[in-house]
Amino acid sequence: TTKKGQTHLRLKLQVENMVFNGIVFGDNYTKEVKDFVKNKEKNLCAKAKIGQYKGEISLNIFGFSRGK
Repeated sequence: TTKKGQTHLRLKLQVENMVFNGIVFGDNYTKEVKDFVKNKEKNLCAKAKIGQYKGEISLNIFGFSRGK
């Protein structure tokens, strides 16, 4: 949980040879997201807002869909 007590899931996303930190907050941590993570899906399209956390690029993820 965050300092404010909000549940979240931190993960790393790789796009070709670049790796980005991502976070899914409790409001967006749906059954769909849990299933993608549980099944270790390899090809995903993440719907995210690009931001910055501790000086690094971070993705605030609010959904996934299957990649091609």
